[in-house]
Amino acid sequence: MHIDPPDLANRWQAAGASALAFTLGVLLPLVAIVLPPTAWRVPVCVRAVLRVVAAGTLGLARTYGIGCLFGTALS
Repeated sequence: MHIDPPDLANRWQAAGASALAFTLGVLLPLVAIVLPPTAWRVPVCVRAVLRVVAAGTLGLARTYGIGCLFGTALS
C-alpha cells in the first residue's frame, strides 16, 4: 500500500486539535447561558433546544427522502 509512517497523522496533534475544537465549540452555548439576565436563561435554552431538534428533524427527513429517491431507505 506504500504507506510511510511519517506521512500518517500524529496522534498527539489530532488529540490536541480535537480538544481545541471541542473547547471552541462549547464557548458559544456557554456564553448564551451565562450572559443573558437570569430571567432570560430558560427561554434562551428552550429556544436553542427547539432549534437543534427542528434542524435535526429536517436533516433526518431530507436524508430519508434522498434515500427513498435512490431506493436505499430503511423502513
